[in-house]
Amino acid sequence: MSIPIQFRKGTAKEWADSDPVLFEAELGLLLTDDPDTQLMKMGNGIHKWSELPWALRGPRGYDFQFQWVGTRLQVKHSDDEVFTGVDLGMYFSWNGTKLGVKRGTDEDYTFTDLRGANFEYVWEGTTLKIKTSDEETYQEVGLGVQFRWDGYRLGIKRDSDAEFAYTDLRGANFEYAWDGTRLGVKTSDNAEYSYVDLKGEKGETGDPGNLPKGKMWVGNDSGGATAQDILTHVTKPETATLTEKEVCNTIISNYGQTVDSVLTLPTPGPLMATIIQISIIGTSFAIKIGVDDVGILDGVALPAGSQIHIATPVIGDFITLWTIQTGENAWKWIAVSGVNSWGKA
Repeated sequence: MSIPIQFRKGTAKEWADSDPVLFEAELGLLLTDDPDTQLMKMGNGIHKWSELPWALRGPRGYDFQFQWVGTRLQVKHSDDEVFTGVDLGMYFSWNGTKLGVKRGTDEDYTFTDLRGANFEYVWEGTTLKIKTSDEETYQEVGLGVQFRWDGYRLGIKRDSDAEFAYTDLRGANFEYAWDGTRLGVKTSDNAEYSYVDLKGEKGETGDPGNLPKGKMWVGNDSGGATAQDILTHVTKPETATLTEKEVCNTIISNYGQTVDSVLTLPTPGPLMATIIQISIIGTSFAIKIGVDDVGILDGVALPAGSQIHIATPVIGDFITLWTIQTGENAWKWIAVSGVNSWGKA
């Protein structure tokens, strides 16, 4: 009577979960779905399944390395230090699309084009025609699709459709806005602009450069400098009626004056479209506007013949006058109080 013999068996997961200690000489089989891979382990009564080596498995084979030197193929396995060469008498060349091969006795390479075929296409109505670069005639491929172009939209319809379905291939239309220092951009689909500040950091003014004799630099509203005639300082006018010379780029001071003073602006002359500055340190002081002239003090218009008057001048009191010609013999005098540096309002 025959008696069947069975060994312990299980899948990789089953063995890993139980990880038993096999008896000495007891066999355990690993079940897999690959009929060509049937592995087993033999127990020793001491070690667990995971600690046992596989039975009937030899040592790992060598890893081979190759290199090509001229017509010689060189080979070595991972334990060797040097390559062993075999002369095959073959040379190879590559020109970008073709592989060339020749033996040592050949003069020229034999090239093989490794590129695939180039395809050419023609569209006729609903039929796509195609051929390779080596062929003379096209082969038809019926797709049952028609296309139409109306200038900016692509229309597509199948043979079973009544109308074309169009797709707008245009990009978005852009609109721009400028607010002085920033550029605003938006597409026609957006309601708001996105702004980018294009103003860089303000640089240093630096030295404006050399000046002609008799000129001086005066700061302007843009942060730069403008060349002006050098101010001439007049401690006291020669007469109560100022002369044209005394009010052209001139600082007039009544410093140390002991009696009240009223100075009358002169008859307009060709040099008077300029700036004067009055420094007031002394007793009561006034500048009288001509009868035919217009006076403006700190933005307020004055009646004809008015005086710009300071009752009790102290150190630091200033008046700055600008002159603007309004007629052949008429001028507008624009006065600003409390300005201690001419040319700045």
